[in-house]
Amino acid sequence: MLEHRNSATNALSGGQKQRICIASVLAMQPCVLLLDEPISQMDPKGADEVLRVIKKLNSELDLTIVMVEHRIHEAAHLVDRIIIMNEGEIVLSEPPKKAFKNVELFHDLGLRLPETVELFHRLGYEDVPLTVEETVGKINIKKIKDNNHNSPIIDISNAAISAKDVWYGYEKDKVVLKGINLEIGKGERVALMGNNGSGKSTLLLHFAAMLKPRKGEVKISGKNIGSNSPYTFAGKVGIVFQNPDLMLFCDTVKDEASFGPQNLGYSKEELNSNVSKALKAMTIEALSDDAPHALSKGQRLRVAVASILSTTPELLLLDEPTTGQDKIHIEEMMKHFLDSKKTLVFCTHDIETAIKFSTRVIIMNQGNIIADGNPRKVFLDKELLEQASLKQPPVLQISQELGFSAFSIEEFLEAL
Repeated sequence: MLEHRNSATNALSGGQKQRICIASVLAMQPCVLLLDEPISQMDPKGADEVLRVIKKLNSELDLTIVMVEHRIHEAAHLVDRIIIMNEGEIVLSEPPKKAFKNVELFHDLGLRLPETVELFHRLGYEDVPLTVEETVGKINIKKIKDNNHNSPIIDISNAAISAKDVWYGYEKDKVVLKGINLEIGKGERVALMGNNGSGKSTLLLHFAAMLKPRKGEVKISGKNIGSNSPYTFAGKVGIVFQNPDLMLFCDTVKDEASFGPQNLGYSKEELNSNVSKALKAMTIEALSDDAPHALSKGQRLRVAVASILSTTPELLLLDEPTTGQDKIHIEEMMKHFLDSKKTLVFCTHDIETAIKFSTRVIIMNQGNIIADGNPRKVFLDKELLEQASLKQPPVLQISQELGFSAFSIEEFLEAL
């Protein structure tokens, strides 16, 4: 973050802010470092860099580190021990390879395993590898002919969002968006990806009419945002911020979910029905009487999503919706969006989720769109991903070493 040393912290992306917070604590040279979801909003390359620095500090300075993290698959090969908690109790405490012999426990608690571990478990191996390099060395099979899977072509003639030559900057001398051109069709599920600070969140705020271009135009369902207030789109467009706490201000979870439809003038029956459906979709019905800020970060994010779903928007915009979520909640949330058939645009660093649930991937770098297309085609381009600080998922890396392309463990096993 040295190049940003003179930048205002509020001008940084979520991932950059996380790195600054870690640096501010490391500067005090502690003996014990406690990290709560330190890489949750970082791009894969940034997360890998930060984790390696933390590991180096652990090795060279004998620094004790305790880290709470849902991205187990990215941290497992660097830690000495994995501790799993459930309902206030420690249910497992083992070195990684020994911990991963309890695959069923991870499955039962909805925790994400490294793809290398899941793959070897499904193949019936006892010893599980933690890295792609280790995996390729252990698998001994003949090369397999590639079997390309084609995704459906989406018709964008009926555009939910249209952006033409969009330029924007928060400061006069700092341009964040540089001539963005794109159209998103109704019913598309678009993953907006790229490195921290690439302009993803800024573009998403334009799609909600909360920011307006310095130059160019953005249209939402044919309406130019330049001549319309954000309130014009209330109930039609819903956005969940990267920091969900900015959206939570009611006394209870149910009140949060009720706030939108109440102010949009829904009848009591419609309101109750919408709130019930939204809480159920986010699996937070049991928390309806709880205070939102007393919940975990992952739960708070789901409350924020429910508060938007209850207004039944046609266009849903989510900034890092998998942050702080375990595998079960990610799957349930994304399946709900898939079943609803709404237009969805979500910023994410979660490549596995993007491949599984998006119909289209747009990759940004330094305010420009550098790729836009079928997720499978985009993620085959290693050089492009490197440019945007992204990485291929492990199962794809392993399959390509063996001469074919599998984008999930199921596809890998099918090819075998």
